[in-house]
Amino acid sequence: MDSLPMAMAKTPERILVIRLGSLGDVILTTPVLSSLQAHWPGTQIDLAVKMEYADLFTEDPRVNSLRVFDSRGEHRGLSGLLRFISGLRDTGYDLVLDLHRNLRSFVIRLGLPWSRKVVYRKDILRRRLLTWRGPHKMKSGKEPRHTVQRYLDALSPLGFINGDTAPKIHLSPENIHWAEDYLKDVAEGKTILGIAPSAAWATKMWPGERFRAVAERARRELSVR
Repeated sequence: MDSLPMAMAKTPERILVIRLGSLGDVILTTPVLSSLQAHWPGTQIDLAVKMEYADLFTEDPRVNSLRVFDSRGEHRGLSGLLRFISGLRDTGYDLVLDLHRNLRSFVIRLGLPWSRKVVYRKDILRRRLLTWRGPHKMKSGKEPRHTVQRYLDALSPLGFINGDTAPKIHLSPENIHWAEDYLKDVAEGKTILGIAPSAAWATKMWPGERFRAVAERARRELSVR
C-alpha cells in the first residue's frame, strides 16, 4: 500500500523518511522532519540519505538514526540496493515516508512490505512541461506551490500538516565557530555575497556570464564582497 487514505489509528513507533539526494532537495525536506517530531515527539525518526549528504544530519536532534546509502560503494547496483534494504528490515518501521519517489526509493518501499507507506506527489508531467521550449501558462487563479509546501503536503494522509516551513540544518559548535572566523577574515567589514553558479542538471543552470554580470553589479552598487 503506497498511500494512506486516512490518519493513522495510533502513533507510529518507528518512521523511515527516504530522501536520498540531492543537496537542495535534502535540505528542503527538513521541515517534514520538524513536523513529524512536533506531532509525534516520542517517535523514532530515521532518515535514509546518500553518504555525501549524511554529514548535514549528524548533529540533528530530529533524526534518531541515519541510514546512509553509499551509492558509489557498498550499495552500488541492484545487489547493493538489496543489501541496503536488508539492513532496514530489522528495525521494523511502522511507517515509511518516501519523499524521493524514484525507481530506487520504490524498490526500498517494496522491500519493506510490512510498513505502511506515504509517497510524495512529484508532479513530474507539469515540471517536465516547464523545461520544454514554447510558451507556458499557469492555470488561472492557481499559484505555484513552493517545493517545501509540496513536501509537507505528503503528510496530509496522516491527518496533519504543521510546523515551521523554514528549512533548517543543525551544525556542530566547531563548524559554526570555523565559519564565523572564516567570514570575519574574508569580509573585511563588508557584506559577503555567496553565489552558486552550477547545478546537477543543465535545465537548472543560468549562463555563467550572467552570474558574473550580477556579481560585478552587486560589488559595484552594493559594496559587497
